[in-house]
Formats: sequence, C-alpha cells, structure tokens
Amino acid sequence: ACYVIGNMTNLVVHGATTTFRMRDMVDQVARYGKANRLPAWMREQMVESVQLRFQMAELLLPDEVLSELPKAARSAVAQHLYKATVEDCYLFRGASDNLVVQLVSEMKAEFFPPKMDIVLENENPTDCYIIASGQVDVLRTAKDDGLEKFVMRIGPHGMAGEIGVMLNIPQPFTIRSRTLTQVIRISRSHLQNTVRPATADGDTIFSNFVQYLESLKVRHGEELTFARDVGHDTLPFQNGDPIRVVIHGQIPHGSGMAGNRAAGKLVCLPGSLEELMKLGEDKFGMAARHVLTADGAEVDDVRALRDGDHLFLS
Repeated sequence: ACYVIGNMTNLVVHGATTTFRMRDMVDQVARYGKANRLPAWMREQMVESVQLRFQMAELLLPDEVLSELPKAARSAVAQHLYKATVEDCYLFRGASDNLVVQLVSEMKAEFFPPKMDIVLENENPTDCYIIASGQVDVLRTAKDDGLEKFVMRIGPHGMAGEIGVMLNIPQPFTIRSRTLTQVIRISRSHLQNTVRPATADGDTIFSNFVQYLESLKVRHGEELTFARDVGHDTLPFQNGDPIRVVIHGQIPHGSGMAGNRAAGKLVCLPGSLEELMKLGEDKFGMAARHVLTADGAEVDDVRALRDGDHLFLS
C-alpha cells in the first residue's frame, strides 16, 4: 500500500508543476534560439516540441516513475500499449508472440507536431519507428537541383527509418510528420539483438522487408537505386551466425580483467563500436568512451572481436 501511495504522490506532484516547468523550458528554448541566431522555423519547431511534450504528459508516464515499477509490471504495460501496433506493422507480420513480447519490452512512444523531422536523410541508422497514428511524408534530396522531392506518404502501421536500419546504410530519406504523429521507437541494437537469435522469426521479418522493398521498387524505382541488388541473403542481420560477447559495466580492481568473469551480460555483437557502447549504456546506465578486451587492449573495430569475448566498458 505504501508503495502505491508513494508512486501516486509522485504523479500528483509531477502534474502540479507541469505548467511552470513548461513555461520555463519554452523560455529557455526561445533564449537559446535567439542567442544562437537559429532560423525562425527552427525556433518554432523547438518550441512546438516542448509544448507538445507537456501536452502529452498524461499519455507518457515519466521514465523515472516507470522505472520504479517491477519488471513484470513494466512488461505488462508495454504489451498493453504496443503489442497490437507491432503485430499490425508489415515488418513483424507472422512473427512469433515471444519475439513481439521481447521487442515491446524496450519500446518508447514519442509524439511529433506537424512538419517536424523524425528521421534525417544521411544520418546514422540508430532507430526506426512504427507509425501508431498520424501521417508522415517521405522526402529525398534531388541530385540535379538539391531540392527536396516528395516520394510518398506513410500512415498508421507503416514504418519510418527501417530501410537504413535493416540495410545498415545512412538513412536514404527524410521522414517528416504531416500531422500530429505518434510513433513507437525501436533502437537498432534492440531490434538486432532480438531478431538475430530467433532464426525462424528472422526469416519471416527479412522476407517481409524484401517484399516491401520490391513493392517500393515498382512504384518508386528511381528513388531506390541503393536497393537494386538487395535480396534476402544480402541483409546485414543475416551475415552468418551471430557473434555473442559478454559486456561488463566496469573495469574490475585487484584481480585484473583477464581473471574477472563476473557480473557480465551476454549480448549479440552490434554492427559498430558506437552501437556497442550505446548497448552498454542501455544495459548498465552509464556512458562509455572506450571498450577494452580482457587483456586490456582497446577495441577500435568490432570486426576484430570473436564469439565469447569479454569486453569492459570504460
């Protein structure tokens, strides 16, 4: 009873201070934009994002409150909120219930006001998004004049950013909200770690993706030159068996790294060093600048790692 009352008190206090916090943050954003001489449209987007964040506060439980719930309760909430949306998304149709449950466990809902960029062309593919409600425009920079060109529109149950994530290439399109849009964010590392060990589900997901790409080639072939030779056997997630490594949240003292094998987490090796450090941050709640082997050597390239390696974040 005390546990429940304590959490309810936190929510009441949070709601009572929301208006003041929103005003303060809007003022800070306005001052920042003016001091750095940001364009008017950019300042407006920033203010709209802040206002929307507070307007949707009732629909998005604060992370600090959600993190206090037992793991089983957090999982149940995630399944209630996101499971049906994931199952209706083209990429995950036919995937097992077990895989969907694992996916939703670390998903995050976000809201974007109209005309807000969700994904930027040529940025690193760190996340992809399921459109839960609203619509987004898919845009690409024309090679001849450098102007933005409209490619297509995506609505509920569609995805944004998954092409860059699945192919492990810079995002080929800018994805911009057309209306107030709710999305569910999936990190590339979480998707990769969930899908790789599940062979049957992996085949289903990759087949769905290839079929989707083929349909896009028919309608927008001139915009998908980067995907002309993509097939089921060329997707990065499918490059042989997954390499599994053990990551540790801190460098041990005394016995040295080579003799320490405790308190690690077994994970599938991501495709880049940056993703490995981000995965470590997600697992241990601490940012890392370097990754060391058990022998104390600094890792510069994940391709040099082998199955079963123990890695230490520093």
